[in-house]
Amino acid sequence: KLRYGLNVERKFNNFTNDRIGFGFGVQINDMNDTEVLNPLVASLTALYFHRNPLKVYERTFINLRYRRTLGVLFNASVQGSLEQRKSLKLASDFSYFYPERTYSPNNPYGELPQYSNFENSVVKFEVDFAFYPGRTYQTYPHRRRYINSKWPIFYSKATILAYPDQINYKWSLGIRANKISFGNLGQSRLLIEGRGFVNPVDVHYLDFHHFAGNEISFNSAKHLQGGFFLMPYYRLSTTATHALGIWEHDFGGLAMSKIPLVKKMNLALILRGGTMYSNDGYYAEFSVGFDRLGIKFWRGARIDYVLKTHSSFMDIPTSGLRFSISL
Repeated sequence: KLRYGLNVERKFNNFTNDRIGFGFGVQINDMNDTEVLNPLVASLTALYFHRNPLKVYERTFINLRYRRTLGVLFNASVQGSLEQRKSLKLASDFSYFYPERTYSPNNPYGELPQYSNFENSVVKFEVDFAFYPGRTYQTYPHRRRYINSKWPIFYSKATILAYPDQINYKWSLGIRANKISFGNLGQSRLLIEGRGFVNPVDVHYLDFHHFAGNEISFNSAKHLQGGFFLMPYYRLSTTATHALGIWEHDFGGLAMSKIPLVKKMNLALILRGGTMYSNDGYYAEFSVGFDRLGIKFWRGARIDYVLKTHSSFMDIPTSGLRFSISL
C-alpha cells in the first residue's frame, strides 16, 4: 500500500514569528505519541534480536496549524486536524538471529481485541501556550532575535477530542528548566508536569497520555530530555490525572577530577531521578551515569545504570543499563 505525507510551513513575519502550515497524508505512527523509539533502532532490534517493541497503526490525516510570538514573553499555537486511524497486523516473523523467538502482537496490551483490531476517527483541536520569564530580544532591520533567560519555561496544552459519538477534553501543564547552574558544582535539568482529562470516558488508547519509557538498552535524545529509563513504552499510558517529575544533575568533571587516573578521561558524573504518581499507581527510578565517553575529538557516548525502581505496577525491571549516543 502506498503511504505518503506532506507538511508545508511558511513564515510571514520575522518580528512576531508568525507561521502557518498544513499537512496531509497516510502514515505509519507509533501508538505512543512521545515517539521515543526511533524507527531505525526498532528495525535493528527486530532484525538482529527478534524483538518488536514498537507498536504502530495507520493514520490518514489532514491538519492546519498557526503559531506566533505574543509580545516578548509568550509563544502560542493552535492546530486543527482530522484523523482516520486503523490497526495493522504483523506481516512477517523474519529476523537474522534467534529463530526460536516470535514477535509479540502489534498491540500495547498483548492480545486484547479492542487494541488488535480497531478503526476510528477523531477531530482534534489543540491550543498551546508557553511563558518565558525574563526573555529579551534584539531587533535588526528585518528580524527580531529572542533570547531566553535562565528562568524555567512554563507551558500548557489543551486538546479537544471530537469522536463521532462524544467529545473529550485533555490537558497538561508543565515547567521545564534546561540549565540550573550551581557554579563549580555543575548544573541541573528539571521537568515537572501535571496531566489529565476533564471527562475520561471511552477515550481511545491512541489519545491517552503516554510516557517516554524504554524497554531496550538504548536511550534516545528524548529519553535524556524528559523520559524514563526502565518504564514500559505502552502499558502505563493512562487517562487518569497524574503528575511526573524528572531531575538530572551533571557534575561536569568536578567529581571525577578527584579520582587518580580517571580524571584524565575527562568524564562527567550524572545523577538522575524520575517519578510518576496517579490514582492508578506510582513509579520511581534512580540512576547514576557517565557522560562524555569517547575518544579524542568525539565524546558523545553516555552510559547510565538504573540503581533501583520502585513501582506499584507489576513486571517492571528493578535495575538495568542504558546507553546513548549524541552525534
